[in-house]
Amino acid sequence: MNQQSHNSSKQNRIIKKDYPLDGVFRKSSASGHENCVEVAKDAHVVKVRDTKDQQSSELTFTHDEWHAFLQGVRNGEFDLA
Repeated sequence: MNQQSHNSSKQNRIIKKDYPLDGVFRKSSASGHENCVEVAKDAHVVKVRDTKDQQSSELTFTHDEWHAFLQGVRNGEFDLA
């Protein structure tokens, strides 16, 4: 498989990953007690909020923005170390 096909296949896995479009917030199983965020996805947007302060404002992203962010995370573009 050439690099372009590999990247395209990887991108398709990211975009097509099954995630319920029900708008229900879910917390990562890797979250601890102090540093948690939750994510909810519906047919139009992805929302992110602080688990400890669920009444505070949410960050809202389009699906394309969210997928671009996840791709950047997977590519190490946000590594702070």
